Amino acid sequence: MRIVEAIQFTFRQVANNFTKVFKKLVPHGSGHLVLRTSKDHNGDNGEGEVSTSDDFTGIGIRVSFTGGDAEMREMNQLSGGQKSLVALALIFAIQKCDPAPFYLFDEIDQALDAQHR
Repeated sequence: MRIVEAIQFTFRQVANNFTKVFKKLVPHGSGHLVLRTSKDHNGDNGEGEVSTSDDFTGIGIRVSFTGGDAEMREMNQLSGGQKSLVALALIFAIQKCDPAPFYLFDEIDQALDAQHR
């Protein structure tokens, strides 16, 4: 059970940081991380306890670049530039929890439109 608690604790930290970082990168937008479990795939609405770490199946990312919750999109619905911003927000959110001494990004702005570089 300690592993499950550690996963949930770390996820909450990263998710909170992701929301804050995304808001800084996209002032009128909003972003949220969702911890996916096997209960989500079995038709359950995700309610209930997770008993083992095997119950976790992944992370979902939902973002809006306009700020409305009705405009929340999954990653496969985003443009290349939007995906780049979401990836950066996730990297920076993880970095806030466990900082690395050095990052090297090569052509990080390649997918962005010229006016957004």
